[in-house]
Amino acid sequence: MILSELGDGAHGSVSKAYDAKLERTVAIKRLKVANVDHNRVEKEARSLARLSHPHIVSIYEFLEFDGVSYLILEYADGPCLSELLNDGALEVSKLIEMAAELSTALAYSHKHGVLHGDLKPANIILARDIGVKLVDFGLSKLRGHIDPASTIAPNSDGTEPLEGTLAYSAPEVVMGAAYDARCDIFALGCTLFEGLTGRRAFFASTGAATLNAILNSQPKVPRDVRRNAPDWFTNLVLDMLEKRPERRIGTMDDVLEVFASNATKEGGLPIVSGPLRKQSLSSRIFSNWRYLAPALLAVGATGIVPSDTERAASPPFSISERMDAAFAHILNFTKAGSIDQAKTIYSSILSENPKHAGATAGLAISLIREYTSQESDPATLRRATSLANVAIEEDPHLALSHIAAGWAAEFNGDLSGALQHYSNAETLGRDNILYVEGRARSLKKMGQFQKAQAELELGLETFPESSSLLNELGDVLIRRAAYSEAEQVFRRSISLDPDNPFGYVNTAQALHLLGRTDAAIKVVQEGLEIGADKNLYNNLGTYLYFEGRYEEAASAFERVLELEGNSHGYLYWANLADAYRQVPSKQADANRAYRRAIQIILSETIRQEESLRIYSRLALYAAKSGDEELALSNLDLVLGKLDGRPAELYRVAMTWEILGRQDEAFEMLQQAVALGYPKSEIENEPEFALLRQGLEYQMLMLDWETE
Repeated sequence: MILSELGDGAHGSVSKAYDAKLERTVAIKRLKVANVDHNRVEKEARSLARLSHPHIVSIYEFLEFDGVSYLILEYADGPCLSELLNDGALEVSKLIEMAAELSTALAYSHKHGVLHGDLKPANIILARDIGVKLVDFGLSKLRGHIDPASTIAPNSDGTEPLEGTLAYSAPEVVMGAAYDARCDIFALGCTLFEGLTGRRAFFASTGAATLNAILNSQPKVPRDVRRNAPDWFTNLVLDMLEKRPERRIGTMDDVLEVFASNATKEGGLPIVSGPLRKQSLSSRIFSNWRYLAPALLAVGATGIVPSDTERAASPPFSISERMDAAFAHILNFTKAGSIDQAKTIYSSILSENPKHAGATAGLAISLIREYTSQESDPATLRRATSLANVAIEEDPHLALSHIAAGWAAEFNGDLSGALQHYSNAETLGRDNILYVEGRARSLKKMGQFQKAQAELELGLETFPESSSLLNELGDVLIRRAAYSEAEQVFRRSISLDPDNPFGYVNTAQALHLLGRTDAAIKVVQEGLEIGADKNLYNNLGTYLYFEGRYEEAASAFERVLELEGNSHGYLYWANLADAYRQVPSKQADANRAYRRAIQIILSETIRQEESLRIYSRLALYAAKSGDEELALSNLDLVLGKLDGRPAELYRVAMTWEILGRQDEAFEMLQQAVALGYPKSEIENEPEFALLRQGLEYQMLMLDWETE
């Protein structure tokens, strides 16, 4: 029986309930792990249930109902630590006792191969009469690895939340390393620092600033706190907060040894509870003399407790390490928070050295990743372009500067300029994956598909496990109407990077072009099970459109704009308009959406290299919106120049059909099909309904069947 609702957090909602069968009060957690392998979830829950410790909330049972996972947990009656910290720092003796209890719990779990993964004050309950209880222990594993940077996503009011994982995340996690036991130690240090001082170790007003503080700032314990708390304890907390994991206290066993040697040495301190190790201190603790109590120091140790200034001299991550970490985030840009992490790391380097050309170039590329994969805000591209130009000025001999300038030129439509920058980068070193990706993408946009394919195949010899290069290669194969080959390349991309939405987006597109739209929709659903993505919803809308499910297609296209706020993407507006156009009650909305798409195109500079693609789209949107004059003027710009471009021929054919010029439409369709354009799209496109009834088209269908 549910008694009350206790809260709703990152891992799930929690209810207080009464188990009438066993006559006990329990907590029921509804896990937020939709669309994952429930067998894996159950296996992980089983391993957590084996933990039996007085300071870890026990798992009684794991249940599934209607595809939702539930945990039946021990009910711990008491406030969480975060509530107590709202009133400021804790009493020192109580904090030390609590710290020892937490340390015994973590030491126990680490010995059993289980990390907490999300240690913070909100996950610590001060249970009445029984001490602290760690909750959500290891639950991060049940919903996938926690991404600390995901907590900097803006709230609905535009602010950036700080409550959550980010403020307690170790620097190496922010830098992209795998979570290990030392990350739990860092999170414990953050928690104890907050209990000791009443403030967060890494406090900032925004998530990005918090990331910067974690990477570059040293926490300082106020002097009045130092007078009230024993030096061994404050220094233990600060040692847990060492930025470099190799300098941090190494294991929870080492932490317990510190407590064991000091718990009764400072008059008035309580004897800590739990199975503390009482054996002799390890050589590690003797070498770290700052932990020892004054009585032990008198025996033979010499020296003084290091000051905050001395600790602050501890070297942060080197520029080389930070550059490597930021570059890795650029490569893993589809992972939530990676672009923000790259931007933060490059910005931290520039805050120390404003003329660092590599960081300037890296920041420019990070912004372009943001522009292309998130919100296509022209202001973002303008800033990236400015930074790329600055990088060239600061160091024209740096390959990364020219790569950044090449990316900026490409997305500003200057493809010839982009290739010139890549040529400069090549002479300085072409073994950069961003060079290969950028140059191949520019060649593709210029219609030089064979050269783009050769560039990508050569790049994959050096970077055989790059899903980005594979996705680009598959897209080139699609442009060459090699759909079956493209599908195989995209499926390889998924196998290498199963969480990357582009693999699913592209595989689905290849299947659709092969006439296997049902299979394409299935692949889209597989991608959406991993996470919402604007490109997946856009593809889904397209496939629903070709199945004649126009209202559902419109809903999917609306989801694209709602999900990403991508108001600057003309393709999304045009796709939405196409769906509206087939719904009788939405004709006015369709015309408005077409006008928005046209407005966006006309606001951009159209370069010669991309003109055939852009003008053919502009002609089509104008025809659909009823602007025959604009449609004809843009057709004049592309006719006679479409050899080898099946997609553009198809769009021109549709434009002629809408304008009532069926002979011209049929001629363009024949050329598009001869170049490999999929017949299934022609068969399912409602704009060609009248053309498909004609004798010429029926005869053409007979020719297709005999091929």
